[in-house]
Amino acid sequence: MARALRIEYEGAIYHVVARGNLKQAIFRSARDRLRFLDKLEETASRHHLRVYAWTLMTTHYHLLLCTPRANLSRAMHQLQSSYSTYVRARHNLSGHIFGGRYKARLVEGDPYLLALTRYIHLNPIHTQNMRERPLEEKLAFLSRYAWSSHRDYGGMRHRFDWLMREPLLDLVAEGRADREVAYREFVVRGAAESDEELAVAMARSAKAIGGPEYCSWADEAYHRAQMQQGRQEDVAMRRRDVVLSPDVVRDAVARELKLSASELSRARGNSLARDLLIVSWRDFCGLSNREIGHRLGHADGATVGKRFAQLSGDSDLHHGIQKAAVKVEKRSIDNCKA
Repeated sequence: MARALRIEYEGAIYHVVARGNLKQAIFRSARDRLRFLDKLEETASRHHLRVYAWTLMTTHYHLLLCTPRANLSRAMHQLQSSYSTYVRARHNLSGHIFGGRYKARLVEGDPYLLALTRYIHLNPIHTQNMRERPLEEKLAFLSRYAWSSHRDYGGMRHRFDWLMREPLLDLVAEGRADREVAYREFVVRGAAESDEELAVAMARSAKAIGGPEYCSWADEAYHRAQMQQGRQEDVAMRRRDVVLSPDVVRDAVARELKLSASELSRARGNSLARDLLIVSWRDFCGLSNREIGHRLGHADGATVGKRFAQLSGDSDLHHGIQKAAVKVEKRSIDNCKA
């Protein structure tokens, strides 16, 4: 497998997401989760990471961290390798524990850092069985959920002394003395209504989360790194790190289907355009279902996830979409080289 492209620099901040192989469970018990947190602490200590936030779900995890020594790849290799070794021994498993490469998007500055902390902490109530519950029930569930750093930020627990919560609490409090109360109020607002500004920032680039200039810089940096590497990744690999921005891919889909920009903007009513955008944005940009859903005008990623499952279950239809997606990828890469 080709080595993943990563943009690393001193002080870089990343939103890291890793998922189980074939959508299987990464964490099968409380003991697994505690062991993972132990290994996260060891990794942070050894590689001098600053861990700002974390959430452990059954099939995936989120981390928000800073690398003062520009060493994300080495740190993540230690974390995932050591935890995989533990899981295989503990549960008598073989093969891959994680589903391909972890996703690590660069994060710009304080406003996005704070918004992402809340986004990561709200992840447990964004699951399908919690989405339609009343707000009070969601908040009560969140306050009980043991497997995120939300309770540490809210003052309900003070257990993980390696968690770097102080800078974020200072940001959210804006000079208030009751920082933990200010944080809890911040979370209530995020649970009550979606953060559209963050959604826009997350949709700008598959490589970064931030403002237009920062995302443009990140995309260009990845593109330069790819060109210096002098090769393309295996087309068959879903989680490769080809540097293709969502907007470039969107334009390539429009050209491939001979649609104008306005016609493509109505992709929700054009099943071929919608399917090709879903597959291309997933495969070539690494966008999540939620990010694709926002780009297609949906409130979340549920519709996108359901449609992708339908495509995967129809081999003939999926094969046709994949053939078109290969052409879209070539168009996108040619456009980047132009």
